[in-house]
Amino acid sequence: MIIRHMQGTFGTLDGEQLRLDTGLNIIYAPNESGKSTWCAFLRAMLYGIDTSQRARAGFVPDKQKYAPWSGKPMAGELELEQDGKRITIRRWTEAANAPMRAFSAVYTGTDIPVPGLTANDAGEQLTGVSAEVFQRSAFIGQGGLVVTGTPELERRISAIVTSGEEASSYTEADAQLRAWLRRRRSGQHGALPELEQRIADTETQLHRLERNAQEQAACAAELRETEAELQTVTDLPLQIDTSDFTAMERAMRIYNGKPLINSVNGKEESLNAILPLVKKYGGGLVCLALDDNGIPATAEGRVAIAEKIIARAEALGIPRRELLVDGLTMPVSAGGDNAKVTLATLAGAKKLGVKTALGVSNVSFGLPKRDHLNQAFFTMALYQGLDGAIINPMSAAMMGAFKSYRALLGLDDQCQEYMTYMENLKEAAPAPAKAAPAAAPAEGRAPAALPKAENTLNYSVCKGLKEAAAAQAKELAEGGREILDIINGELVPALDEVGKAFEKGKLFLPQLLMSAEAAKEAFQVLKEYLPATESHGAPQIVLATVKGDIHDIGKNIVKVLLESYRFRVLDLGKDVPPEAIVEAVRAQKIPLVGLSALMTTTAPYMKETIQALHEAGLECKVVVGGAVITQDYADEIRADHYAADAMETVHYAQEVLGG
Repeated sequence: MIIRHMQGTFGTLDGEQLRLDTGLNIIYAPNESGKSTWCAFLRAMLYGIDTSQRARAGFVPDKQKYAPWSGKPMAGELELEQDGKRITIRRWTEAANAPMRAFSAVYTGTDIPVPGLTANDAGEQLTGVSAEVFQRSAFIGQGGLVVTGTPELERRISAIVTSGEEASSYTEADAQLRAWLRRRRSGQHGALPELEQRIADTETQLHRLERNAQEQAACAAELRETEAELQTVTDLPLQIDTSDFTAMERAMRIYNGKPLINSVNGKEESLNAILPLVKKYGGGLVCLALDDNGIPATAEGRVAIAEKIIARAEALGIPRRELLVDGLTMPVSAGGDNAKVTLATLAGAKKLGVKTALGVSNVSFGLPKRDHLNQAFFTMALYQGLDGAIINPMSAAMMGAFKSYRALLGLDDQCQEYMTYMENLKEAAPAPAKAAPAAAPAEGRAPAALPKAENTLNYSVCKGLKEAAAAQAKELAEGGREILDIINGELVPALDEVGKAFEKGKLFLPQLLMSAEAAKEAFQVLKEYLPATESHGAPQIVLATVKGDIHDIGKNIVKVLLESYRFRVLDLGKDVPPEAIVEAVRAQKIPLVGLSALMTTTAPYMKETIQALHEAGLECKVVVGGAVITQDYADEIRADHYAADAMETVHYAQEVLGG
C-alpha cells in the first residue's frame, strides 16, 4: 500500500492537505505543528474512531482530542495505491456522537465502490494487520514509551517494523522500558509520577480550553446574528447580556444605536474588560453592587462598590447619566432585612446622581402568593428612586401598582394614565367557587399534615423549634433510647413530613429551613452519643456555585437540608472554578457533586465543570439546579440529575448514597 494524498478536518487541521511521493518522505516541522495529528488522522482514516473510549486521568479519547478546532464536523479523504490501483477513501461525520462513522471507498476518479472495503474492516483489508499492531509498528515514538539508544532494543524495534511479530520482540522491549521507567521514578524520590500526572492534567485542561474557545466563538456568532435579526423586526432598545467579553464587543460593534450593557461589577477583571468597551462603543451600563468578596450584607457596603464603579467609569470619560446601579434584590425568605437593605441601597445610589435598576420578583422567592409581595416591594422601591425595574409587564398587579404610584405622586396629570389603564384592563375574574365539604379523615389518621403531640421531638422539628428539639433529643438519648432509633424514628420522619408538605405547597421555604435547622440542632446533640465511626467520615457530597456566580442562597439551603438528613457535605462556596471542583472530588473520592447557577451568564461554567469531571475520569454523579437551569439544559450538559428544588436534591442523594 502506497499513500499518495491526505486531506482532513481533524484536530488542528482545517482542510489541510499532505501529498506524499514514492519512497521515503521526511517531514521537517517544529513541535506541535501537526505531525502527530497527521499520524492520528491516518489511523482514523484506515480504522475509524473508537467511540467506546472514555476519558480518564491522563487520557483523552481521540473523539475529543482530535475534535476540529474550527468547530466543523470531523472528516477526511485518503488517496492510496494498492496492487497498482488508485483508491480514494472518505470518512465524514453525520452524527455528533459518531465522528467519521460515515464511509465510502471508490476507485479514484470514479464512483465505482471498492469491493470488500467497509468502515469497520478497511484498515485490516489494506494493511493486513489489526489497528493495535498497526499502531505499534507504524508509529514508533508516538506512544507513551521513549526509544533509547540501546542496541538490543533497537534490534527488537526493527524486528517489529519489518515483521510485525509482536510476541517475539515487542513484549520483551515493552517490559524492559517499563522497568526502566519504574527505576527512574524511585530514583527521583517519587517526583516523576507526580510530574507526569500534572502534565496529563495540564493537557486535559488545555484540550478543554480549546473546546470552550470553539463553543464561545459559536455562541458569539449566534449572539451577533440574533441581535441583527431582532433589529430588523423591532426598534425597541436591546440589552446585551453576556459574560463573554469577546461576544459582547462583537455585538456592540454591529448594534444600530445605543444598547444597554449587562453588566459590570466591582471586580477588577470586570472593570478592566467592560468599561473600555462602553467608552469605545457607547451605551448604558448596569452596575452590580458586588465585588470579589460577593454581595455586601449592608447598604453601605453596596453603595461603596457603586461609588468605586462610578469613579472608574468617569476616569475613562463615561458620564454618570449612562450608569444604572443595581442594588441586588435578595429574598426575604432567606433574611428578614434583605428587602430593607436593597431599598436603602437604592436611596444611597440616587444620592450619587445615577439611575437605578432592580430585579423585583427575587424578593418573594420561596414564598406563597408572590404577586402580593412583589407589588408591595415594587411600590416601595419606586418611592426610594427605582428607575429601571425588571418586572412582568403583563402582570395586572405590577402595572396597577406602577400606575397607582404615578397617580399618587402627582406624576400623572389628573390621573389620566391611571384611568385609561383601568378602563382598558380586562380582568378575567372567575365566579367564586363553592367551597367543597371537608373530607373526613381516614380511620386512625390525623387530618393535619403535622403531628398534634406538642411535647415530642417530631413535633419540634416540624415546627422549627430549635431549642426544644435539642432539649428533647438530649432527654431521649439520656433516657436510654438507641441513638439510631431516635434519628430514624423521630428526625427523619419529621423531615419527610415537612418535605412532603413543602412539595404540596402547604409549607414554604422559611418553614422548611426552620425545620431543617431544628433537625440539625437535634442531630448535633445526638452526635455526642454516637461512636466516632457513626458521626464522622469523609465528605459524601461536594456543593458549589459555579465560576462567575456569587449567588449562594440556593446552595446554602440545599446544604442545610442535606446535613439535616445526616449527609456529610463539603461546601466549596461560590464562584468556584472547574479545576477546584475536580481536585476536591479526586482528593476526597466524593461520589456526588451538586452544582448551582443563578444567572444565565454563568450557566455555561456548569457545562464546563461537568466536562472537566468527565475528562478527569472521575466516577461521580452530578446534580444541577438553580433559577436559570431547566431539565432540557441539564440533559444538554450531560448532568446526571436535575433538581427543581432543594428537597429534590435530598431525594436524589438518598437514591445515590442511600439513607
